[in-house]
Amino acid sequence: MKLYSIKGGIKLKQNKFADANIINTLPVLDGELFYYPLSNSFCTNSIPVVSKGDVVKAGDLIAKASESGFSIDIHSSVDGIIEDITQIKHSKLITTEGIVIKASEQSGDYTKLTPAKDIESSVKNAGVLGMGGAGFPSYIKFCSSKSQVDTLIINASESEPYLTCDQSILINKADELIETILLIKKELDIKRVIVALEGNTTEQTDKFKQLAKDNSIDIAELPRKYPYSGEKQLIYVLLGRTVKKGEFPSSVKVMIQNISTIYSIYEAIKKSKPVIDRVVTISGDIPTHQNIIVKVGTTVRSLLEKLNLDPEQYNRIILGGLMTGTSIADLDTPLLKTVSAVLLLNDKVASHDEEACARCGRCIDSCVMRLSPTGINNSIVQGDIDQALKDDLMSCIECGCCSYVCISSRKLMESIQYAKNFLVKDHIASLEMEKASGGKK
Repeated sequence: MKLYSIKGGIKLKQNKFADANIINTLPVLDGELFYYPLSNSFCTNSIPVVSKGDVVKAGDLIAKASESGFSIDIHSSVDGIIEDITQIKHSKLITTEGIVIKASEQSGDYTKLTPAKDIESSVKNAGVLGMGGAGFPSYIKFCSSKSQVDTLIINASESEPYLTCDQSILINKADELIETILLIKKELDIKRVIVALEGNTTEQTDKFKQLAKDNSIDIAELPRKYPYSGEKQLIYVLLGRTVKKGEFPSSVKVMIQNISTIYSIYEAIKKSKPVIDRVVTISGDIPTHQNIIVKVGTTVRSLLEKLNLDPEQYNRIILGGLMTGTSIADLDTPLLKTVSAVLLLNDKVASHDEEACARCGRCIDSCVMRLSPTGINNSIVQGDIDQALKDDLMSCIECGCCSYVCISSRKLMESIQYAKNFLVKDHIASLEMEKASGGKK
């Protein structure tokens, strides 16, 4: 099929070491602590429905979505006891309110969801969200797509280095994926389905590709250029349609779903299973690379102990992809539904001192959103959030290309992430307070 080209982006060394043919599992230890943040970064907090001391089973609802905002239902991933409801670690928010569960002996089963009337309800009840990293609640996509979508795009491109978790699902769950895609297509009366593959996801996936062909599902093989897999970029590359600033894909008659999200939807519909685990790639500068089914809420400390990996031997531990993931300092940070990988690296990037901007323009050339990352960063450093917003701070997709190509080791993406997560919210709150007081500070 015809592909449209976009400006910007970079080519990355793939480093796809983990064998996608095999998905391993790890045991839950008696007394192991699991952490469930009530906030998913940009979402409104979910509301706890349990109290300290309550006994729960895997699959039990422990927090429900708020009636306002973009929160989701949260379920226990283990059998255990509610240890506490307190401030806990979050890879992107530093700390946030959350639920702590102390695991007991595991039954090996889970509490099944009540059968729902449609896919949207199944997805909402299961707490499904975008598992490619953004974490946008999936039920909202279904709600906004009714009678408005003519194309379903399945993002299986997995363009970041090291990651093979999506490929492992393509290889091992081909029948389930196709079945779910066809269910969505039928329910939303979608005319066309396109599955986007890139790099390693085109390898060893012959069964999936044949099933797709048999069911009139198009396969698009993308060039190996990051971040063609970004939501807005992918829609343009495949269809030539532009999603305007502040609008959703449904505005151009498209729904887009990550392949891991599709499998979670399958489990919600066919197994009445909430999202309590996911496949995660464990890779980096380690002796053994693998894909593992990890319980949501598992701490990095617990995971590494089970894998006999010493965190002291590595300079960086990243949750998520090399480009868009978050480096963590606290091993009690939990793995959430959006965490696709745990990367342990020995590189020296984290220790580099930032230097003055060399004005080389590489960050601008690499930006697929055509922003000036260094200009936005300068406004943030100067505390001028108004100017940063005028420079289109909120349009940044946080792909990390600018930081990657910067010859001065400037943490451009990290600065923008911080501004979006904290400074912008504080700025808006300050303006609202000033307006409420009649302009008096």
